[in-house]
Amino acid sequence: MPPSGPTVRASLLARFDVFLSKRKVALRPLLAAVGLAADDLDDPEALISLNAVATLLEHAAAKTDDACLGLHFAQFIPAGASGLLGHLVMSAPTVRDAIEGVERYTGLVMSPISVTFEQKGGRGILEWKYPSSFSAPRLQYSGLVVGAFVMRLQQNVGADLKPIAVEFEHRPFECPQVVQRVFGSRVRFNRPHNRMIFDLKTLSRQAPGATPGLYGLISQLGDRMLEEQRQASDIIEQTRRLIAARFRSGGTDLESIAAAFGISARALQGRLKRAGTTFEAEAAAARKQMAESYLRDTGLSMTEIAMLLGFSELSAFTRAVQRWFGVSPKAYRERARRQ
Repeated sequence: MPPSGPTVRASLLARFDVFLSKRKVALRPLLAAVGLAADDLDDPEALISLNAVATLLEHAAAKTDDACLGLHFAQFIPAGASGLLGHLVMSAPTVRDAIEGVERYTGLVMSPISVTFEQKGGRGILEWKYPSSFSAPRLQYSGLVVGAFVMRLQQNVGADLKPIAVEFEHRPFECPQVVQRVFGSRVRFNRPHNRMIFDLKTLSRQAPGATPGLYGLISQLGDRMLEEQRQASDIIEQTRRLIAARFRSGGTDLESIAAAFGISARALQGRLKRAGTTFEAEAAAARKQMAESYLRDTGLSMTEIAMLLGFSELSAFTRAVQRWFGVSPKAYRERARRQ
């Protein structure tokens, strides 16, 4: 089951253990401190909590006494370690192709995130917006992902490549020389946007050793992965809707929901597993969503809501609400209505 909240691929932390070991710091205790385990990093395609990863980087920065750990780790990781997106940037025929690939495929690495690229007034503006649910400190995470992107561009096109301006929402990095070497001299912090601005000459700049055919193949793979991601999202949403629709009438067990899809229970479990979840997890999520809706939007009594959601008794419903929202059903209803 994927973690709640925003997620990022485990490939982002490829060789982080080696990076830390060179600084005499062990990774496992840092992982445990943020609720992650070493096993979480075994599969580079696994989805892990973005908040946990960002917090991990901050802890590592403090442990190593490196205020710019994110930028330094971006310099350390191999070019292809970040998966499809890293390979795409490294194979792009031009800077514009690389940026358009980042706009299209970043969602495969981190979700949710809004990345836009537009050209106007003789400039190209790449802007990225993190979700409000990304609540962890993000200085080191920003240094890692944005720094790695620019460094890959420089490896592909030339070390002298620089944006004409960069803006970050967060406070300044405490390593001005590294910042200038990577991003150039026009870097602003505590701004209302995260964005990078390029002139048209830089956008048209070609990579000397680029292989357009490879870029095309990687893009095709990215498109296929986007479609798989969409299908995974669809099966999860449809499963939740079917379960929610049947709370009143019954028949929310795996076999009944699978029959509604016209497939076997095993086939439904297989689809959900490929989407990174389980039927049990989605049944619980659907019940939580319905509880939230009933408490917020109806005048039904607590007993009536408990019965509609299939709880055997009111006390079981009360315990579930306290586990989900941290308060009693009555307190949650009052808070939701005030808001």
